[in-house]
Amino acid sequence: MPPFQKKRRRNTGHQPSKNELKVSRRQYEEQQKADAGTVQDRFPRVQELELELRMETPWGATLEHSKRKIGLADSLHLDATCLGGCPDGVFPLRNAIEKILQEEKETHQGMGICQASSARDPDLPCNTKLMYSVTVRYT
Repeated sequence: MPPFQKKRRRNTGHQPSKNELKVSRRQYEEQQKADAGTVQDRFPRVQELELELRMETPWGATLEHSKRKIGLADSLHLDATCLGGCPDGVFPLRNAIEKILQEEKETHQGMGICQASSARDPDLPCNTKLMYSVTVRYT
């Protein structure tokens, strides 16, 4: 009886490894942060910026509830990663916050629903909800 031999996969073209994908994502995020600029550079009249986030499943269970002050030297790249059941969902808060700061609003509340494909059923959206509240103090 011949010994067991594991079949080798044919190299059908180079596909990036998990580590290469992770490094690529990190480089992309760092580039996005650099491109976004800081609060102080982009909006010099802002003295204080506070962001409150609450992420919920479609059934109402809280995934995250946080409140933080954004430093003036912090990046405006404030997009929130979806914590629901999807692999790559992102809530683009940067655009909403930039619009709030351009209009010099002092308070604003909003909501977003993740439209990335669900891990359970790729044909359906994730539907995780993100409620956010922004409070700004100007000079």
